[in-house]
Amino acid sequence: MIKFFRHIRRNLLETGKTGKYFKYAIGEIALVMIGILLALQVNTWNEGRKLKNEEQELLTNLSMSFKSKLSELENKNTGRAENIKGIDKLLYLVFQAFKKKHYRTRIVLFRREF
Repeated sequence: MIKFFRHIRRNLLETGKTGKYFKYAIGEIALVMIGILLALQVNTWNEGRKLKNEEQELLTNLSMSFKSKLSELENKNTGRAENIKGIDKLLYLVFQAFKKKHYRTRIVLFRREF
């Protein structure tokens, strides 16, 4: 292919057709520029596609992390709600013991290890 174009240039210069040679040279330069611009455009498109894929992967990981943390918090919240219920029951028993003046119950309640 290169020999073909070289042959055309050589013939144009040897025959003295400089006007045609310049037109040919300008056309060849334009083709090279178009090729370069196309390559740059494809590269830009490819980089954008890669960034979009990376962004999607990060968002997926972030979503999974949030779901995991939410599950952990819900479990802790459930545990704490059960602790509060237990404390409420204990306070109820203590107040009942003091109301009815059950001294033995009071002693047993305060000697237990919780």
